[in-house]
Amino acid sequence: KDNNLSKDSLLLKKFLNRQKQIGKYLVGFHIRRGDYNLWNKGQYYYEDEFYMKILKELKLKLIKNNKDPFFVAVSDEIINPLIGFDYINNGSWINDQIALQQCDLLIGPPSTFSMWASYISEIPLIKLKSNDVLDLNNAKICRG
Repeated sequence: KDNNLSKDSLLLKKFLNRQKQIGKYLVGFHIRRGDYNLWNKGQYYYEDEFYMKILKELKLKLIKNNKDPFFVAVSDEIINPLIGFDYINNGSWINDQIALQQCDLLIGPPSTFSMWASYISEIPLIKLKSNDVLDLNNAKICRG
């Protein structure tokens, strides 16, 4: 299965799996921007402040549930390091998909990209909506 992956992809996968081995709970954030500022009147285009708020809120909830969160971010744009992610993948879309598929939980706006990672690796996904309270019970595996 891994035979077709590039050296960078293999190193990324190994790094993220190592985080799990040391007890981290990997949360993958898919920050979809690009066309989302226009698509559907920008309904799912979120600014950095929104992601900072969600990350902070989620961190508290996970720690309360005895999880040691490690936040991974992927995007179709450069991600602001001040948001507070533990790891930002600045690679190709393939490495973005690989990164998401290593996580324990996925967060992001409604997008087939994050849904695909959820479906392939059977990882719960929370679809972000700007007016929602982040509820871990809303995490669902995409079934296709």
